Amino acid sequence: MGKAVLNEKYSAYSEYKDSGLAWLGEVPNHWIVSKFGYVKTVLTDYTANGSFADLKKNVVYRDEPSHARLVRLTDLRVNLENQNGVWIDKDAYNYLGKSALFGGEFLLANVGAYAGLFYQMPEGKGNASLAPNMFMAKFDGNKILREFMAYVGQSQSANEQLRLNATASSAQPKLNKDDFKSVIFTYPPIDEQQKIANFLDHETAKIDTLIEKQQQLIALLKEKRQAVISHAVTKGLNPDAPMRDSGVEWLGEVPEHWEVISIKHLSSVKRGASPRPIDDQKYFDDSGDYAWVRIADVSKAGMYLTSTTQRLSELGSSLSVKLEADELFVSIAGTVGKPCLTISKACIHDGFVYFPDLKINNKFLYYIFEAGEAYLGLGKMGTQLNLNTDSVGGIKIGLPPLNEIGAIINIIEKSNIKYDDLINKANKSISLMQERRTALISAAVTGKIDVRKWAENGEGQ
Repeated sequence: MGKAVLNEKYSAYSEYKDSGLAWLGEVPNHWIVSKFGYVKTVLTDYTANGSFADLKKNVVYRDEPSHARLVRLTDLRVNLENQNGVWIDKDAYNYLGKSALFGGEFLLANVGAYAGLFYQMPEGKGNASLAPNMFMAKFDGNKILREFMAYVGQSQSANEQLRLNATASSAQPKLNKDDFKSVIFTYPPIDEQQKIANFLDHETAKIDTLIEKQQQLIALLKEKRQAVISHAVTKGLNPDAPMRDSGVEWLGEVPEHWEVISIKHLSSVKRGASPRPIDDQKYFDDSGDYAWVRIADVSKAGMYLTSTTQRLSELGSSLSVKLEADELFVSIAGTVGKPCLTISKACIHDGFVYFPDLKINNKFLYYIFEAGEAYLGLGKMGTQLNLNTDSVGGIKIGLPPLNEIGAIINIIEKSNIKYDDLINKANKSISLMQERRTALISAAVTGKIDVRKWAENGEGQ
Protein backbone atom coordinates (compact mmCIF):
# COMPACT_ATOMS: atom_id res chain seq x y z
CA MET A 1 0.00 0.00 0.00
CA GLY A 2 2.52 2.62 1.23
CA LYS A 3 5.26 1.31 -1.05
CA ALA A 4 3.17 1.84 -4.17
CA VAL A 5 2.63 5.48 -3.24
CA LEU A 6 6.30 5.93 -2.35
CA ASN A 7 7.49 4.54 -5.65
CA GLU A 8 5.25 6.90 -7.57
CA LYS A 9 6.05 10.31 -6.20
CA TYR A 10 6.78 10.77 -2.53
CA SER A 11 9.90 10.33 -0.42
CA ALA A 12 10.27 8.61 2.96
CA TYR A 13 11.54 10.10 6.21
CA SER A 14 15.27 9.85 6.77
CA GLU A 15 15.10 7.97 10.08
CA TYR A 16 12.63 5.38 11.34
CA LYS A 17 12.15 3.30 14.46
CA ASP A 18 10.41 0.00 15.08
CA SER A 19 6.84 0.54 16.27
CA GLY A 20 6.79 -2.89 17.90
CA LEU A 21 3.74 -3.81 15.82
CA ALA A 22 4.08 -6.03 12.77
CA TRP A 23 1.11 -4.47 10.97
CA LEU A 24 2.35 -0.91 11.56
CA GLY A 25 6.02 -1.59 10.92
CA GLU A 26 8.46 1.27 11.23
CA VAL A 27 7.40 4.82 12.04
CA PRO A 28 9.41 8.06 11.84
CA ASN A 29 11.81 8.51 14.77
CA HIS A 30 10.04 11.57 16.20
CA TRP A 31 6.47 10.19 15.89
CA ILE A 32 4.53 8.86 18.89
CA VAL A 33 2.72 5.51 18.88
CA SER A 34 -0.39 5.82 21.02
CA LYS A 35 -4.01 4.77 21.45
CA PHE A 36 -7.22 6.70 20.97
CA GLY A 37 -7.92 6.31 24.68
CA TYR A 38 -4.72 8.15 25.63
CA VAL A 39 -5.53 11.30 23.65
CA LYS A 40 -9.30 11.61 23.96
CA THR A 41 -10.87 14.19 26.21
CA VAL A 42 -14.51 13.13 25.87
CA LEU A 43 -16.08 9.83 24.88
CA THR A 44 -19.80 9.51 25.31
CA ASP A 45 -22.80 7.85 23.75
CA TYR A 46 -26.50 8.62 23.48
CA THR A 47 -27.91 10.25 26.61
CA ALA A 48 -31.22 12.02 27.02
CA ASN A 49 -33.16 13.90 29.65
CA GLY A 50 -35.42 10.90 29.97
CA SER A 51 -35.52 7.16 29.32
CA PHE A 52 -34.45 5.53 26.07
CA ALA A 53 -37.95 4.06 25.74
CA ASP A 54 -39.37 7.57 25.49
CA LEU A 55 -37.23 8.49 22.48
CA LYS A 56 -39.82 7.87 19.76
CA LYS A 57 -42.55 9.54 21.80
CA ASN A 58 -40.53 12.69 22.44
CA VAL A 59 -38.65 13.08 19.17
CA VAL A 60 -40.93 14.19 16.36
CA TYR A 61 -39.35 14.30 12.90
CA ARG A 62 -40.04 17.37 10.78
CA ASP A 63 -40.13 17.44 6.96
CA GLU A 64 -39.09 21.11 6.79
CA PRO A 65 -36.05 22.76 8.41
CA SER A 66 -36.71 23.14 12.11
CA HIS A 67 -34.77 23.86 15.29
CA ALA A 68 -32.14 21.14 15.00
CA ARG A 69 -31.16 17.89 13.33
CA LEU A 70 -30.96 14.41 14.77
CA VAL A 71 -27.89 12.64 13.41
CA ARG A 72 -28.66 8.94 13.06
CA LEU A 73 -26.53 5.88 12.42
CA THR A 74 -27.46 5.75 8.72
CA ASP A 75 -26.48 9.40 8.27
CA LEU A 76 -22.83 8.49 8.81
CA ARG A 77 -22.83 6.94 5.35
CA VAL A 78 -23.63 10.23 3.66
CA ASN A 79 -22.13 13.69 3.62
CA LEU A 80 -23.39 15.69 6.58
CA GLU A 81 -22.23 18.86 4.82
CA ASN A 82 -25.40 18.45 2.75
CA GLN A 83 -27.60 18.76 5.83
CA ASN A 84 -28.45 15.07 6.10
CA GLY A 85 -30.19 13.83 9.19
CA VAL A 86 -33.76 14.48 10.23
CA TRP A 87 -35.10 17.75 11.54
CA ILE A 88 -36.50 17.88 15.07
CA ASP A 89 -38.30 20.61 16.98
CA LYS A 90 -37.00 22.61 19.96
CA ASP A 91 -38.72 20.41 22.55
CA ALA A 92 -37.13 17.30 21.07
CA TYR A 93 -33.71 18.99 20.98
CA ASN A 94 -34.05 19.93 24.64
CA TYR A 95 -35.06 16.37 25.44
CA LEU A 96 -31.85 15.20 23.77
CA GLY A 97 -29.83 18.00 25.34
CA LYS A 98 -27.17 15.76 26.86
CA SER A 99 -26.44 14.41 23.39
CA ALA A 100 -26.01 17.82 21.76
CA LEU A 101 -23.47 18.22 18.95
CA PHE A 102 -21.91 21.57 18.15
CA GLY A 103 -19.68 20.73 15.18
CA GLY A 104 -16.23 19.21 15.00
CA GLU A 105 -16.99 16.13 17.09
CA PHE A 106 -16.05 12.66 15.90
CA LEU A 107 -18.90 10.18 15.58
CA LEU A 108 -18.43 6.43 15.61
CA ALA A 109 -21.07 3.85 14.74
CA ASN A 110 -20.96 1.19 17.43
CA VAL A 111 -23.44 -1.50 16.39
CA GLY A 112 -24.63 -3.45 13.34
CA ALA A 113 -23.35 -3.37 9.77
CA TYR A 114 -22.02 0.19 10.17
CA ALA A 115 -20.01 -0.57 13.32
CA GLY A 116 -16.60 1.11 13.08
CA LEU A 117 -17.67 3.83 10.66
CA PHE A 118 -15.82 6.94 11.81
CA TYR A 119 -16.93 10.45 10.82
CA GLN A 120 -16.32 14.05 11.85
CA MET A 121 -19.23 16.44 12.27
CA PRO A 122 -18.54 19.47 10.05
CA GLU A 123 -17.56 22.70 11.78
CA GLY A 124 -20.38 25.17 12.19
CA LYS A 125 -23.06 22.48 12.04
CA GLY A 126 -24.33 23.01 15.55
CA ASN A 127 -27.87 22.47 16.79
CA ALA A 128 -27.74 18.73 16.28
CA SER A 129 -28.17 15.74 18.55
CA LEU A 130 -26.63 12.30 18.67
CA ALA A 131 -29.03 9.39 18.10
CA PRO A 132 -28.56 5.95 19.69
CA ASN A 133 -25.94 3.41 18.53
CA MET A 134 -23.11 5.90 18.19
CA PHE A 135 -20.23 7.26 20.27
CA MET A 136 -19.16 10.87 20.20
CA ALA A 137 -15.47 11.61 20.83
CA LYS A 138 -13.30 14.68 21.26
CA PHE A 139 -9.51 14.61 21.33
CA ASP A 140 -6.90 16.57 23.26
CA GLY A 141 -6.27 19.61 21.07
CA ASN A 142 -2.79 20.07 22.52
CA LYS A 143 -1.74 16.72 21.11
CA ILE A 144 -4.02 16.00 18.15
CA LEU A 145 -5.45 18.27 15.49
CA ARG A 146 -8.99 17.42 14.51
CA GLU A 147 -8.03 17.79 10.86
CA PHE A 148 -5.33 15.14 11.28
CA MET A 149 -7.54 12.79 13.30
CA ALA A 150 -10.24 12.99 10.62
CA TYR A 151 -7.79 11.34 8.22
CA VAL A 152 -6.61 8.82 10.82
CA GLY A 153 -10.25 7.73 11.04
CA GLN A 154 -10.28 7.14 7.28
CA SER A 155 -7.04 5.17 7.26
CA GLN A 156 -6.94 1.46 6.58
CA SER A 157 -5.21 0.64 9.87
CA ALA A 158 -7.83 2.37 12.05
CA ASN A 159 -10.72 0.92 10.06
CA GLU A 160 -9.33 -2.61 10.25
CA GLN A 161 -8.82 -2.38 14.01
CA LEU A 162 -12.37 -1.12 14.53
CA ARG A 163 -13.83 -3.82 12.30
CA LEU A 164 -11.88 -6.55 14.08
CA ASN A 165 -12.97 -5.26 17.48
CA ALA A 166 -16.58 -5.03 16.32
CA THR A 167 -16.74 -8.66 15.21
CA ALA A 168 -14.53 -10.24 17.87
CA SER A 169 -17.02 -10.93 20.64
CA SER A 170 -20.54 -11.34 19.21
CA ALA A 171 -22.49 -12.45 16.17
CA GLN A 172 -23.74 -8.90 15.60
CA PRO A 173 -20.93 -6.40 15.07
CA LYS A 174 -20.67 -4.22 18.18
CA LEU A 175 -18.13 -1.86 19.71
CA ASN A 176 -17.83 -0.75 23.32
CA LYS A 177 -15.89 2.23 24.62
CA ASP A 178 -12.83 0.12 25.46
CA ASP A 179 -12.75 -1.14 21.85
CA PHE A 180 -12.60 2.45 20.67
CA LYS A 181 -9.97 3.45 23.23
CA SER A 182 -7.73 0.52 22.25
CA VAL A 183 -7.25 1.61 18.62
CA ILE A 184 -3.54 2.17 18.02
CA PHE A 185 -2.27 4.99 15.82
CA THR A 186 0.80 7.14 15.43
CA TYR A 187 1.19 10.89 15.20
CA PRO A 188 3.84 13.62 14.75
CA PRO A 189 4.04 17.10 16.36
CA ILE A 190 1.10 19.47 15.85
CA ASP A 191 2.69 21.57 13.10
CA GLU A 192 3.49 18.44 11.12
CA GLN A 193 -0.05 17.14 11.61
CA GLN A 194 -1.31 20.37 10.05
CA LYS A 195 1.04 19.91 7.10
CA ILE A 196 -0.22 16.35 6.57
CA ALA A 197 -3.85 17.48 6.81
CA ASN A 198 -3.26 20.29 4.27
CA PHE A 199 -1.54 17.86 1.93
CA LEU A 200 -4.36 15.32 2.18
CA ASP A 201 -7.04 17.99 1.80
CA HIS A 202 -5.46 19.01 -1.50
CA GLU A 203 -4.66 15.56 -2.85
CA THR A 204 -7.91 13.85 -1.85
CA ALA A 205 -9.89 16.76 -3.31
CA LYS A 206 -8.25 16.09 -6.67
CA ILE A 207 -9.07 12.39 -6.44
CA ASP A 208 -12.63 13.16 -5.31
CA THR A 209 -13.09 15.42 -8.34
CA LEU A 210 -11.99 12.62 -10.67
CA ILE A 211 -14.32 10.17 -8.91
CA GLU A 212 -17.22 12.62 -9.24
CA LYS A 213 -16.56 12.97 -12.97
CA GLN A 214 -16.64 9.19 -13.38
CA GLN A 215 -19.88 9.06 -11.39
CA GLN A 216 -21.36 11.71 -13.65
CA LEU A 217 -20.23 9.69 -16.66
CA ILE A 218 -21.95 6.59 -15.26
CA ALA A 219 -25.18 8.54 -14.72
CA LEU A 220 -25.01 9.84 -18.31
CA LEU A 221 -24.35 6.36 -19.71
CA LYS A 222 -27.31 4.95 -17.78
CA GLU A 223 -29.53 7.73 -19.12
CA LYS A 224 -28.40 7.01 -22.67
CA ARG A 225 -28.94 3.27 -22.21
CA GLN A 226 -32.42 3.97 -20.86
CA ALA A 227 -33.15 6.28 -23.78
CA VAL A 228 -32.19 3.57 -26.28
CA ILE A 229 -34.53 1.10 -24.56
CA SER A 230 -37.39 3.61 -24.34
CA HIS A 231 -37.10 4.62 -27.99
CA ALA A 232 -36.87 1.03 -29.21
CA VAL A 233 -40.00 -0.16 -27.36
CA THR A 234 -42.09 2.89 -28.28
CA LYS A 235 -40.85 3.99 -31.73
CA GLY A 236 -39.25 0.87 -33.18
CA LEU A 237 -36.03 0.62 -35.16
CA ASN A 238 -36.96 2.27 -38.46
CA PRO A 239 -36.56 6.06 -38.25
CA ASP A 240 -38.45 6.44 -41.56
CA ALA A 241 -41.51 4.42 -40.52
CA PRO A 242 -44.83 6.33 -40.87
CA MET A 243 -46.14 7.26 -37.41
CA ARG A 244 -49.58 7.80 -35.88
CA ASP A 245 -50.87 9.12 -32.57
CA SER A 246 -51.31 6.27 -30.12
CA GLY A 247 -53.80 8.15 -28.00
CA VAL A 248 -51.71 7.19 -24.97
CA GLU A 249 -49.79 9.96 -23.22
CA TRP A 250 -46.68 7.97 -22.34
CA LEU A 251 -46.42 6.38 -25.78
CA GLY A 252 -46.99 9.42 -27.96
CA GLU A 253 -46.65 8.51 -31.63
CA VAL A 254 -46.07 4.89 -32.63
CA PRO A 255 -45.36 3.28 -36.01
CA GLU A 256 -48.55 3.01 -38.07
CA HIS A 257 -48.36 -0.76 -38.31
CA TRP A 258 -48.08 -1.25 -34.53
CA GLU A 259 -51.09 -2.20 -32.47
CA VAL A 260 -51.90 -0.27 -29.29
CA ILE A 261 -53.05 -2.81 -26.74
CA SER A 262 -53.53 -3.20 -22.99
CA ILE A 263 -51.25 -5.65 -21.19
CA LYS A 264 -54.30 -7.57 -19.93
CA HIS A 265 -55.07 -8.55 -23.55
CA LEU A 266 -51.62 -10.11 -23.86
CA SER A 267 -51.81 -12.02 -20.60
CA SER A 268 -53.81 -12.27 -17.44
CA VAL A 269 -52.10 -10.37 -14.62
CA LYS A 270 -51.97 -12.19 -11.29
CA ARG A 271 -50.58 -11.41 -7.90
CA GLY A 272 -48.17 -13.35 -5.73
CA ALA A 273 -49.04 -14.70 -2.30
CA SER A 274 -47.38 -15.12 1.10
CA PRO A 275 -47.60 -17.83 3.72
CA ARG A 276 -48.84 -16.31 6.98
CA PRO A 277 -47.44 -15.38 9.40
CA ILE A 278 -44.46 -14.69 7.21
CA ASP A 279 -41.93 -14.93 10.07
CA ASP A 280 -42.94 -18.50 11.00
CA GLN A 281 -39.84 -20.66 10.54
CA LYS A 282 -41.85 -23.67 9.40
CA TYR A 283 -42.25 -21.94 6.05
CA PHE A 284 -38.49 -21.74 5.41
CA ASP A 285 -35.84 -24.29 4.55
CA ASP A 286 -32.32 -23.47 3.33
CA SER A 287 -32.41 -26.55 1.07
CA GLY A 288 -35.93 -25.89 -0.22
CA ASP A 289 -36.67 -26.14 -3.94
CA TYR A 290 -38.03 -22.59 -4.26
CA ALA A 291 -36.25 -19.32 -3.56
CA TRP A 292 -38.25 -16.76 -1.56
CA VAL A 293 -38.24 -13.40 -3.36
CA ARG A 294 -38.37 -10.14 -1.43
CA ILE A 295 -38.57 -6.59 -2.76
CA ALA A 296 -34.98 -6.02 -1.59
CA ASP A 297 -33.79 -8.99 -3.68
CA VAL A 298 -35.36 -7.54 -6.80
CA SER A 299 -34.27 -3.96 -6.10
CA LYS A 300 -30.60 -4.95 -6.21
CA ALA A 301 -30.98 -7.42 -9.09
CA GLY A 302 -30.43 -6.69 -12.75
CA MET A 303 -32.49 -8.26 -15.46
CA TYR A 304 -32.29 -11.68 -13.84
CA LEU A 305 -32.93 -12.72 -10.25
CA THR A 306 -29.64 -14.43 -9.45
CA SER A 307 -29.88 -14.75 -5.67
CA THR A 308 -32.17 -14.43 -2.66
CA THR A 309 -31.45 -14.57 1.05
CA GLN A 310 -34.06 -17.22 1.88
CA ARG A 311 -35.67 -20.38 0.49
CA LEU A 312 -39.11 -21.78 1.26
CA SER A 313 -39.97 -25.17 2.70
CA GLU A 314 -42.41 -27.42 0.84
CA LEU A 315 -45.20 -26.07 3.04
CA GLY A 316 -44.15 -22.46 2.50
CA SER A 317 -43.98 -22.76 -1.27
CA SER A 318 -47.39 -24.45 -1.35
CA LEU A 319 -48.88 -21.29 0.19
CA SER A 320 -47.14 -18.87 -2.18
CA VAL A 321 -47.04 -18.48 -5.99
CA LYS A 322 -44.50 -20.67 -7.74
CA LEU A 323 -42.61 -19.47 -10.78
CA GLU A 324 -40.33 -21.58 -12.92
CA ALA A 325 -37.22 -20.44 -14.77
CA ASP A 326 -37.47 -17.56 -17.27
CA GLU A 327 -40.71 -16.08 -15.98
CA LEU A 328 -41.32 -12.34 -15.75
CA PHE A 329 -42.61 -10.65 -12.62
CA VAL A 330 -42.84 -6.99 -11.55
CA SER A 331 -42.83 -5.28 -8.16
CA ILE A 332 -45.99 -3.32 -7.37
CA ALA A 333 -45.06 -2.07 -3.90
CA GLY A 334 -41.94 -0.50 -2.45
CA THR A 335 -39.71 -0.07 -5.49
CA VAL A 336 -42.64 0.13 -7.88
CA GLY A 337 -42.32 -1.18 -11.41
CA LYS A 338 -39.01 -3.04 -11.09
CA PRO A 339 -39.16 -6.00 -13.51
CA CYS A 340 -37.16 -9.18 -13.15
CA LEU A 341 -36.79 -12.57 -14.82
CA THR A 342 -36.28 -15.78 -12.87
CA ILE A 343 -33.39 -18.09 -13.66
CA SER A 344 -34.67 -20.94 -11.50
CA LYS A 345 -37.61 -21.85 -9.28
CA ALA A 346 -38.84 -18.96 -7.15
CA CYS A 347 -41.90 -17.92 -5.13
CA ILE A 348 -43.25 -14.37 -5.12
CA HIS A 349 -45.40 -12.64 -2.53
CA ASP A 350 -48.27 -10.19 -3.02
CA GLY A 351 -45.90 -7.28 -3.60
CA PHE A 352 -45.38 -8.65 -7.12
CA VAL A 353 -47.50 -9.43 -10.19
CA TYR A 354 -46.73 -11.97 -12.90
CA PHE A 355 -48.01 -12.87 -16.36
CA PRO A 356 -48.86 -16.60 -16.53
CA ASP A 357 -50.01 -16.76 -20.16
CA LEU A 358 -48.06 -14.03 -21.92
CA LYS A 359 -48.43 -14.25 -25.71
CA ILE A 360 -45.21 -12.40 -26.62
CA ASN A 361 -41.52 -12.67 -25.76
CA ASN A 362 -41.39 -11.65 -22.11
CA LYS A 363 -38.18 -9.68 -22.65
CA PHE A 364 -40.14 -7.11 -24.69
CA LEU A 365 -42.50 -6.50 -21.78
CA TYR A 366 -39.51 -6.52 -19.43
CA TYR A 367 -37.92 -3.66 -21.40
CA ILE A 368 -41.18 -1.70 -21.39
CA PHE A 369 -41.19 -1.80 -17.60
CA GLU A 370 -37.43 -1.18 -17.51
CA ALA A 371 -37.91 2.00 -19.56
CA GLY A 372 -40.06 3.30 -16.70
CA GLU A 373 -42.39 5.52 -18.70
CA ALA A 374 -45.35 3.14 -18.69
CA TYR A 375 -46.15 4.32 -15.15
CA LEU A 376 -46.62 7.95 -16.15
CA GLY A 377 -49.99 8.98 -14.81
CA LEU A 378 -50.05 6.07 -12.35
CA GLY A 379 -47.36 7.36 -9.98
CA LYS A 380 -43.65 8.05 -9.81
CA MET A 381 -41.20 5.19 -10.05
CA GLY A 382 -39.49 4.19 -6.83
CA THR A 383 -42.09 5.69 -4.45
CA GLN A 384 -44.27 3.86 -1.96
CA LEU A 385 -47.12 3.82 -4.48
CA ASN A 386 -49.03 0.54 -4.44
CA LEU A 387 -50.41 -0.81 -7.70
CA ASN A 388 -52.65 -3.79 -8.36
CA THR A 389 -53.41 -6.29 -11.08
CA ASP A 390 -56.02 -4.04 -12.70
CA SER A 391 -53.75 -1.00 -12.97
CA VAL A 392 -50.90 -3.08 -14.40
CA GLY A 393 -53.22 -4.92 -16.77
CA GLY A 394 -54.68 -1.62 -17.96
CA ILE A 395 -51.31 -0.21 -19.08
CA LYS A 396 -51.40 0.32 -22.85
CA ILE A 397 -48.29 -0.46 -24.90
CA GLY A 398 -47.29 -0.32 -28.53
CA LEU A 399 -47.15 -3.84 -29.98
CA PRO A 400 -45.02 -4.52 -33.07
CA PRO A 401 -45.32 -7.70 -35.20
CA LEU A 402 -43.62 -10.74 -33.61
CA ASN A 403 -40.60 -10.68 -35.94
CA GLU A 404 -40.02 -7.00 -35.16
CA ILE A 405 -40.20 -7.72 -31.42
CA GLY A 406 -37.29 -10.13 -31.82
CA ALA A 407 -35.25 -7.53 -33.72
CA ILE A 408 -35.96 -4.87 -31.08
CA ILE A 409 -34.85 -7.19 -28.28
CA ASN A 410 -31.67 -8.02 -30.19
CA ILE A 411 -30.78 -4.34 -30.71
CA ILE A 412 -31.46 -3.50 -27.07
CA GLU A 413 -29.26 -6.36 -25.87
CA LYS A 414 -26.40 -5.32 -28.14
CA SER A 415 -26.74 -1.74 -26.90
CA ASN A 416 -26.80 -2.90 -23.28
CA ILE A 417 -23.57 -4.84 -23.76
CA LYS A 418 -21.87 -1.69 -25.05
CA TYR A 419 -23.15 0.55 -22.27
CA ASP A 420 -22.56 -2.03 -19.55
CA ASP A 421 -18.97 -2.38 -20.68
CA LEU A 422 -18.44 1.39 -20.47
CA ILE A 423 -20.16 1.56 -17.07
CA ASN A 424 -18.05 -1.34 -15.75
CA LYS A 425 -14.87 0.42 -16.90
CA ALA A 426 -15.95 3.62 -15.16
CA ASN A 427 -16.77 1.71 -11.96
CA LYS A 428 -13.39 -0.02 -12.10
CA SER A 429 -11.74 3.37 -12.49
CA ILE A 430 -13.63 4.64 -9.42
CA SER A 431 -12.53 1.60 -7.40
CA LEU A 432 -8.90 2.17 -8.34
CA MET A 433 -9.12 5.84 -7.40
CA GLN A 434 -10.77 5.00 -4.08
CA GLU A 435 -7.99 2.49 -3.39
CA ARG A 436 -5.41 5.13 -4.20
CA ARG A 437 -7.17 7.63 -1.94
CA THR A 438 -7.14 5.18 0.98
CA ALA A 439 -3.52 4.22 0.33
CA LEU A 440 -2.43 7.85 0.23
CA ILE A 441 -4.21 8.68 3.49
CA SER A 442 -2.83 5.58 5.20
CA ALA A 443 0.70 6.30 4.02
CA ALA A 444 0.57 9.91 5.19
CA VAL A 445 -0.91 9.29 8.67
CA THR A 446 1.46 6.41 9.44
CA GLY A 447 4.60 8.24 8.34
CA LYS A 448 5.34 6.12 5.30
CA ILE A 449 5.72 9.29 3.24
CA ASP A 450 7.25 12.62 4.23
CA VAL A 451 5.16 15.62 3.12
CA ARG A 452 6.80 18.27 5.28
CA LYS A 453 8.24 20.03 2.22
CA TRP A 454 5.02 19.71 0.25
CA ALA A 455 3.49 22.87 -1.14
CA GLU A 456 0.22 23.28 -3.03
CA ASN A 457 2.02 24.77 -6.03
CA GLY A 458 4.04 21.54 -6.36
CA GLU A 459 7.27 22.82 -4.88
CA GLY A 460 9.14 20.65 -2.40
CA GLN A 461 8.29 17.23 -3.81
